[in-house]
Amino acid sequence: MRRIQKTINNVTLIAGILFLLCSCLDKATVFHDYQAVKNGVWNRNDTLTFKVDSLVPKQHYAFKLEGRIKKTYPYKNLSIITNNGKVQKTVEIKTERESNPQHQEAIFYNTFLSEEIPFIASDSTDTILLYHAMQREKLEGISEIGICITKR
Repeated sequence: MRRIQKTINNVTLIAGILFLLCSCLDKATVFHDYQAVKNGVWNRNDTLTFKVDSLVPKQHYAFKLEGRIKKTYPYKNLSIITNNGKVQKTVEIKTERESNPQHQEAIFYNTFLSEEIPFIASDSTDTILLYHAMQREKLEGISEIGICITKR
């Protein structure tokens, strides 16, 4: 009897874990990657390059820009130019800070997310280039910039 109860508990636990794993999968996301900005300083001539070879040709996709900034970032916005070989677009992103007086000395990251940028995959590897379009030549406080590509 005890053995049967233990087996039922194990099966229930495994089923629960499988359910959680399956429910957390985002089937629309086909690519998600970040690139670190060298030493937390993004120079205007530094281009971040994302090579994506897992896309179906002629399929409709969209990508969003994501980023992590430190509290040393001096602005409330970030202007990034995207170029995927077909379309060049400037994306304005608000980088509002969260106020947390208990952790003033802590190094924290604030994240941002842009609007969707639609595109159609090419027949070969898609390359997405990112560079900043801010007035300053060097932007301090940017830790990572990423992209998330989803099916439309």
